[in-house]
Amino acid sequence: MKWQNQLWLSTGHFSQMFRKSTGETPHQFALRLRVERAKEMLRDADVRVLDVAVACGFKTQQHFARVFRRMCGASPTEYRQEFLHHEVT
Repeated sequence: MKWQNQLWLSTGHFSQMFRKSTGETPHQFALRLRVERAKEMLRDADVRVLDVAVACGFKTQQHFARVFRRMCGASPTEYRQEFLHHEVT
């Protein structure tokens, strides 16, 4: 029989320890990773913004746009246009 050590943490305690070690909540961490993935996908002009939103785990394009704007200071479309503009020049 294989014994396994288990550490039982409450969600609140885990969140507090996570924030202490990373500087952000688990939710913020996950959103940041999803937005970083979205930024990579938006660099392909052939991929629709809706498809990026769904692939990155957002239920609606509107929620994706709100979160993206809050974290990046631009809408997904504005980000794409700026990226593509810099690629040309």
